[in-house]
Amino acid sequence: MKKISDVWKQKINFATQYLIIPNLKEMKRILFLTYLLFLMACGSGVNSHKAAIHDLTTKWEKTTNALTDLSNALTQDMNLYTENALKYQLDDAVEDALDGDKAIKWQDAKRIFKMNTSDAYTPIQSELSSFINMWVENSAKIVSLNEGLEAGKLAADVNEQIADLTSLIAQANEKITEWNAKKIELNAAANTGLESLKTAYESLTM
Repeated sequence: MKKISDVWKQKINFATQYLIIPNLKEMKRILFLTYLLFLMACGSGVNSHKAAIHDLTTKWEKTTNALTDLSNALTQDMNLYTENALKYQLDDAVEDALDGDKAIKWQDAKRIFKMNTSDAYTPIQSELSSFINMWVENSAKIVSLNEGLEAGKLAADVNEQIADLTSLIAQANEKITEWNAKKIELNAAANTGLESLKTAYESLTM
């Protein structure tokens, strides 16, 4: 007669061989399928942001170009006025010899030109430069979003990032509109200043 302990050992072996192991295999299969579904869900989540990220990137590049063009245009304007002003400069000896109304008229012309060019352009150029520096810093986020899209892995706050960057684009476009309008005003004032300098120069040299 088998011992009771031997009988239970046989039952345990049977359960291990025919019940537990198959359950472990089934569990592995279920875990594997769950993992695949998780990967698919992740991929689907990333793809759901693809259109938004591509649209954001396109708008960001367009706005970047507009900021760059405006910055270059302001610099070109200032360079042009500075070059033109060089045509209407008195020699130091001539300027030192001026007196009375002639001296006052010449100093007024130089003051008006400076006020309407470098003094007027510096604030907007400084403001635009600061904005562009901030813009460049945030451009790294655009790069990160596109890299994450390509790698199939985006941050949990991707929607918030897209919303913030979209808002920044709207803000930039509003500022560009304001700056372009200001640029037209600056051009008109600078032309007046240059004409004043030219008139004073010609009155003293002709």
